[in-house]
Amino acid sequence: MQRPISTNAAFWMPVGNARDAMVQNDAASRRLIRGTVSRVDRPTSGVTILSVRVDSDTPFSYAPGQYINVLGNDGRFKSYSLARADLLDGCIELHIGRVAGGVFSDEAMRTAKVGDPLSWRGPHGEFAWHSAAGKRAIFVCTGTGFAPVRALLERTLGAAIDTPITLYWGGRKLSDLYFRALMQSWAREHANFRFVPVLSDGMAIEGSSIRRGHVHEVVMEDIQSLNDAMVYACGSPKMVSAARRAFIEQRGLLEQAFFADPFGEIEFAPAPDAAHRECAQVQIDVGGTEYMVGAEGTLLQALKRAGIPIQSVCGGQRACGTCVVEVAAEWRDQIAEPKGEELDLLAFTPDATCSSRLACQIRLDRTMNGFAVRVR
Repeated sequence: MQRPISTNAAFWMPVGNARDAMVQNDAASRRLIRGTVSRVDRPTSGVTILSVRVDSDTPFSYAPGQYINVLGNDGRFKSYSLARADLLDGCIELHIGRVAGGVFSDEAMRTAKVGDPLSWRGPHGEFAWHSAAGKRAIFVCTGTGFAPVRALLERTLGAAIDTPITLYWGGRKLSDLYFRALMQSWAREHANFRFVPVLSDGMAIEGSSIRRGHVHEVVMEDIQSLNDAMVYACGSPKMVSAARRAFIEQRGLLEQAFFADPFGEIEFAPAPDAAHRECAQVQIDVGGTEYMVGAEGTLLQALKRAGIPIQSVCGGQRACGTCVVEVAAEWRDQIAEPKGEELDLLAFTPDATCSSRLACQIRLDRTMNGFAVRVR
């Protein structure tokens, strides 16, 4: 029987100076961790489940809902959520959906075997249980977006929290819901947990527990008001974006009660920089279009608030290297030079130039009026 090793905190936080603690946490998240594949399961042709034993001489802990950046065969890092609430016998578990043509998620996953080495950085992310956000919890996921949901549910249900919880898990076909038997057993064991499987293909069958349609639309059919709920959405960016918009605009969900872990970046419609209206403003030029943004925080944060599409898998943790921008020549010498981790990530960026930077590492201030970049 597997015995869980407790990991109640995402990081070890030493007593003492808070700034020093943050530096230690950041350093830990950027350390390269090594492990060895101890088990490979393929519950469906489109999903590979890896159990990876962490090297015994490497300390590693995480919180349910977090993810790691796995070093792929092409030298780049890919983000995958940790699928269990705790390390089990020193192992982490990853659910990897097959992407045709993907160097790591296609070829490597079809040939992965016990004994293969695996390296990663992390953990990262703040996708976590928020007990004060609502009186009930709605989980909405698609495909292998189930992985962080499984970790959160495992911890929450295991702690005997009595919050009513409903999981809506969507896929095209039944095999996409590769752990539905486990979810059905959890629903039988826990009175406060309900599981709703949703398939987008095929016709509805009267009397079946399987719903038909798009997963967030099934939630809308079932629930007329979400003003007392917290929603956790994981999976395709299209679904997460559609769910967020519909739940807030049509079902009264509080914006601060929507928590997401998408595969990619959530699409936000342009909106006034409401949270930063009172701070100093600067004008920035993004690909020839001018925007007024708050003169604080990072360029990545400003671009998101302005509704400008930009990738950011790790959410600004300097871990994925996806938020690449090209800084105008006249501004290159006026901002701090890239260092350390940013330089390492840019080294793996295709067609990187001396103007390439990570938007999460450029800090705005009131002297940067007219700052010009192009989003890649």
